[in-house]
Amino acid sequence: LDDDELYERNSNVNYGAPNYAQAGAQSALNQPYSNPSSQNINPYTQNQQYNTQLLQQQQSIYGKKRKKRQMPGRISQSGMVVDPLLLDNITRHIQEGYTGANGFRAEHAFIVTWYRMAHGGAARALDVSQFEYIKDWQNTFQLVLASDEIRTFAIFNYARLNWTSSNEAGGLDGFGGRQAAMVGFNGGNGTGWYGLPYSGEGRLWKLGYFSNVLTPGRWIHRVDELIIPAGCTNASNGGMLTAPPWGPMHGGMAINVSGPCLRPADIVKVNFENWQTT
Repeated sequence: LDDDELYERNSNVNYGAPNYAQAGAQSALNQPYSNPSSQNINPYTQNQQYNTQLLQQQQSIYGKKRKKRQMPGRISQSGMVVDPLLLDNITRHIQEGYTGANGFRAEHAFIVTWYRMAHGGAARALDVSQFEYIKDWQNTFQLVLASDEIRTFAIFNYARLNWTSSNEAGGLDGFGGRQAAMVGFNGGNGTGWYGLPYSGEGRLWKLGYFSNVLTPGRWIHRVDELIIPAGCTNASNGGMLTAPPWGPMHGGMAINVSGPCLRPADIVKVNFENWQTT
């Protein structure tokens, strides 16, 4: 995960994400979150041109291409890229990692990548020759917000975590100190805090090795109404969480159940009012 060869190094692409596939075994199913035709787009100029002919020639691995919706969001504006293949890639990761998301298709995505971020108080590189050396105390991670205008998912991708604190917080070379780095969600006004595992702890680097889906370093949560994590947790406390919390009386609705991780031989009993089912 900390191999720079797994990253999009094209200078014209500044929103590429880690590719967690094995080097040398990359395929269309394991491409990073990057725009393959971004060389034809300059998001910082007014005269953007999108190579529609190239887009028509590209074949999506998901069958028929999505229909373009006639809405302002489809217009290529400064800082925006119209890329259905990128949205299909994000959609696939959410559907594979989140139970009950089979009907979800990402219509919009906002991607932020922090590439080789140093901690507060880290030594500065004063020479180009030190560029590779200083990466040993830098972090690389990414946030993806994807929505179909009804449901919204947040994806954290952690590729390189080499520090957990800053010198200003009393740390030494990125570790220790009074306060470790924190990661999570809140209501936007400082309330309703939901932290990821290891948040605020000196073990924050473990986010790059563990996951709540099948890909190490990737953490997926649904964040529209409630913050609902994908997968399960090894926490010794806490109960089961189901979403949605209700459904039609005739059934037929997929329910996402998150909570402690279960073994194949475990038996789970669920009570629906006065009825119990296994």
